Amino acid sequence: MPKIAVGYVRLSQESDTSISSQIEDIKRYCEKEGFILEKIFNEGERVSGWDLERSKFREMVEYVQKRKDVRVIVVRDGSRLGRVFKDRMYWLLYFDRLGIEVHTIQGRIDPDNPTELLIESVKAYSDDVVKRSEIERAKREIRKRKEKGLPLGRPPYGFRYSRDKTHLEIYPEEFNKALQVIELRKKGYSWRKISSTVGIPTTTARNIWKRKERYISLR
Repeated sequence: MPKIAVGYVRLSQESDTSISSQIEDIKRYCEKEGFILEKIFNEGERVSGWDLERSKFREMVEYVQKRKDVRVIVVRDGSRLGRVFKDRMYWLLYFDRLGIEVHTIQGRIDPDNPTELLIESVKAYSDDVVKRSEIERAKREIRKRKEKGLPLGRPPYGFRYSRDKTHLEIYPEEFNKALQVIELRKKGYSWRKISSTVGIPTTTARNIWKRKERYISLR
C-alpha cells in the first residue's frame, strides 16, 4: 500500500533554491518513490532555519501528530528542518519516534543506519558552523554601518538594499505580494487564509499590515 507523505518548503535567502523548484522536486521524488503526496507546507520566502516563528513548520508537526496515516515527510535537504545542529537532529529523531520517515530528494535519512545518521550529523554541524560565521560577519557589518550612519538590519519585506548598501529600494516580487496582503486583509481575509494564499508566514503578513501606509504610498 502506498505511503502517504507531506512536504515542507521554505526559502531563507535569494541564494537558496526557489520555492517553486523545491515543490517540483518534492513532487517528482514522491512520484518516483510511489508516495501519495497529500499536502505541501509552504513556509514562504526569507524564513531562516534559525527562525523559531516558522508557523508552517509548526502546523506540519501538529498535522502529522494528528494524522496517524502520514508516514513520510519530504524536504529538499536536511537544512529545511533547521540550521541549528541540535534542532535538526532533534526533529529527525522526533519524527522517527512518531514512526514517520524523513526523506530528502536524495533519499531517506534513516536514524537506524549509523552511517546515514553520522553523515547527516556532519552536514548539520557544517550548516550550523557556516550560519554562525555568517552571523558574526553580519554583526561586524552592523558595527561598520553604525559608524558610517547607514541603514541597519534586515530590510522590510518588499525592499532590499541597493548595490552600494546605502539605501533601500523596492524588491518587485515581494513588494507585489505585500500589496496583495493589504488588499486581502481589506477584504476581510483571515491571517491564515492570507498566509496560504500569498505564500508567506502569518507574522510577515501582520508586519506588512502594520506598515501598510508605506506600501500604499509607493505603489
